[in-house]
Amino acid sequence: LGINITLKRPFAKLRVITTDMEELNDLGIEPKTATVEYTVAHYNAFNAFAGKVIGDSKNRNIKHENFDIKVYTDNVDDESKVLFTDYFFAADNDEVINFTFDVYDQNNELIKSNAFTTDIPVKRNNLTTIKGNVLTDGNNITVEIKPDFANGTDWDPEEDQFDVEVWD
Repeated sequence: LGINITLKRPFAKLRVITTDMEELNDLGIEPKTATVEYTVAHYNAFNAFAGKVIGDSKNRNIKHENFDIKVYTDNVDDESKVLFTDYFFAADNDEVINFTFDVYDQNNELIKSNAFTTDIPVKRNNLTTIKGNVLTDGNNITVEIKPDFANGTDWDPEEDQFDVEVWD
């Protein structure tokens, strides 16, 4: 007797796309490393069958420090470049994230410090994309949530892995 079950992933995907890379390259500036820091809920357990968290949450600070920027070109147009992609636990569909994103050039000089503090909405099994002039004036920033991540298997452990420091 076979039983079919559908497991529910508790993860949301977040990515940051810049549309002003060409402006920097024209000035001889090349983004090389970045630091991202945010706080997310950390739960005791997750029931993948029911799609529900078990136990209370505790906030955890996550910091990806001085990671090499891999300028991804997938899923975006020629003028846009993906600077950062991460997956994190999103127990509910009404969660928000705030984070800082600092980008450094080939000489380890700060290009731009961004503070995304306007409660960026994130949803389990969805892709939240922040796109705009992330490296220059910070204008034309949009936030889009798409179910692209819902049924896909686009996670590549070699490409999307960072050293993570977690502290209370």
